[in-house]
Amino acid sequence: MNMARIGVLFERRAAEAKWKYGFNAFERYIGEMLAQAGVSFEWLHSVHHMLEAEYDVVVVAAMEETAAALDLLWLYASRGGTVVAFASLNGLARRLGCRRRPLLAGAGYAQLPAPWPEPRPLR
Repeated sequence: MNMARIGVLFERRAAEAKWKYGFNAFERYIGEMLAQAGVSFEWLHSVHHMLEAEYDVVVVAAMEETAAALDLLWLYASRGGTVVAFASLNGLARRLGCRRRPLLAGAGYAQLPAPWPEPRPLR
């Protein structure tokens, strides 16, 4: 059985841009979630790395959305690669026929189904 080769793109400069304004770069936790689920993956630290190796799937956790970087991501997908936007990836919206919508105000909550032990909604 062949396993998919998965890359997780996390550009430090993109995270540092968030940290500069006091925002949390929670996107890095995708690595922990994949590892906990037993999913093998490789960290990619630049959008250029996804074209250097043959990845079946690239999860975009954090990247600088420059025109050049978005073009490389588009090229990867047009060659048959699968792109998963883990957090926000608004730069490709227009090419995909999408538009950005306003964020919902306030916190969001999830109610987990049984048999989850937590009866309260999770924030």
